[in-house]
Formats: sequence, C-alpha cells, structure tokens
Amino acid sequence: MDGLDAYPHGPQSAACTQTYHARTGSDYLDNIQGATGLQLQHTGGWTPIRVRGLPGRAAVGVITWREQGLTDAILAGGGMTTGQLVAIADSAPGP
Repeated sequence: MDGLDAYPHGPQSAACTQTYHARTGSDYLDNIQGATGLQLQHTGGWTPIRVRGLPGRAAVGVITWREQGLTDAILAGGGMTTGQLVAIADSAPGP
C-alpha cells in the first residue's frame, strides 16, 4: 500500500489558503489567497476586470484574479463597489 491508497477518491493536490477577515457590524471585508482555484459564492454573472494590470473577474461584492501562481479574492459586504474593491487590491503589496 502506497500513500495514495489512503485517499479513496484518488490523489489530491496540496493546497494552502490564507484568509484575512475584518467585520464591523454587518459590514465585512475578506481577503483570500490560495494556491489552487477558489470556489466562490456570488450573485449574478461574472464581469471581466483588471487588477494590478492582470485579468480578473467581478461579481456583486467580490473580485478575483490570479497573480504569481496564486488565486486572490476580495469579498465585501456593506455595498462596496467593484471599483472600491479593485482600489483595495491595487493598493496592497503583491504576493
């Protein structure tokens, strides 16, 4: 029996996800970064955007993009616009 036999659904890729969460009342801001794709819940369809000059996508209250092999996402409550979320991403240091 090798190590892969311990996973009944076959080999799984290793993943690491970092989440930074801030909340004030009903408003929140999450910054998520993962080594694999993120499964994001959103309302409506995706709209193409640019974050730090890179292609990304936006839905109500969420933006996501890939940078240096990582998937990044910023999610927010409290009515923040896509433009505000992109401005937050653009102002933060890169990975």
